Amino acid sequence: KRGQLYALVDLTDFEERDLHIQSNQLLKMGLGWKQEFSPLVNMQIQAERYTGKEGFEIPKDDKWELKVRVAYCLY
Repeated sequence: KRGQLYALVDLTDFEERDLHIQSNQLLKMGLGWKQEFSPLVNMQIQAERYTGKEGFEIPKDDKWELKVRVAYCLY
């Protein structure tokens, strides 16, 4: 079966008065690949980048993650 390439974007926005609850990870961008080997087994590989916003007491967040998922079904 053919694999699928996909992209993701997750943007979080807060009002100025709610800055005390604001996370430093405001934007998540990613690119992934999903491969289905059979109806019972599939795998995903996903690279994600998290970025933040300047001006908080903690430094701006900028990190990368690589996620690998394998899903299977047993009868």
